Amino acid sequence: DISSIPAWLAWGASGLEFSLAATLFILAIRESVPARAVPSGLAWTMVVVSLVFQFVVGYMTFRFSPGLSDAADPMGMGMKCMISEISMCLPTFLVTLWLIIRAWPLRAWMAGMLGGAGAAIATDALTHLHCPVSTMSHVLIWHGGAVILFSLGGALAGLLLGRFRDRSV
Repeated sequence: DISSIPAWLAWGASGLEFSLAATLFILAIRESVPARAVPSGLAWTMVVVSLVFQFVVGYMTFRFSPGLSDAADPMGMGMKCMISEISMCLPTFLVTLWLIIRAWPLRAWMAGMLGGAGAAIATDALTHLHCPVSTMSHVLIWHGGAVILFSLGGALAGLLLGRFRDRSV
């Protein structure tokens, strides 16, 4: 139903989501370099702003075009979106973690969280253009869940990296 959504909301919102993702990637790489750490407040703010922006875009999309209803099979439709987001996000997430690991960050969990959020927000920018369901419950649980999942996964990977590094030094 992309034809019923204004271009500023479809393509413009996806472009802004990509910009937010790029900002999160930049912050993750910067956090990875010792003595170049990102202030914690800025890191958390960017993750929250990205997630809130994702929800606002979902709400606005629903207002213009409710799309398909997932009432008949919300779990099935949700799992399709989650699997799609995971499969699209995983390569970007792994490359981002590889870049972070190579730099040996002091707060590896923070760099991982920023990288995971960036990968998931970039993926959501694409998913926003082709997901036929725009109910808020779907957007909050499945699309927002992917961002939270990869943010936490990145933080956990960073935490494990930090512990491994501390033992090997």
